[in-house]
Amino acid sequence: MKTHSEVEFASNVHDKNFSDEDVQFHWTLLSQNIHDAVSSDALLMEVIKLWVTIRGFSTTGYWMEVYKEKEKTTIKKSKGLRKTMSRQSEDLDQQQQI
Repeated sequence: MKTHSEVEFASNVHDKNFSDEDVQFHWTLLSQNIHDAVSSDALLMEVIKLWVTIRGFSTTGYWMEVYKEKEKTTIKKSKGLRKTMSRQSEDLDQQQQI
């Protein structure tokens, strides 16, 4: 379930895109055959909602891949668990012998 701030953010994004002059200009060119202004506006709002959803998932996917690659390099830099435990054991044995 979406929180109030998520709904407000999505509504704000949709409204900004809907009221953008470039969007309105290109939509007017595309929707010349739709004679009902209410239907045209409703269709434009649905197109904007779908576009925002698709771009949102695409952006999220990109950032997830960046995060995974970053974590992968961090894991590669660290030593294996067995090696670390073996070295700790060897160090402990050396300290006990002294």
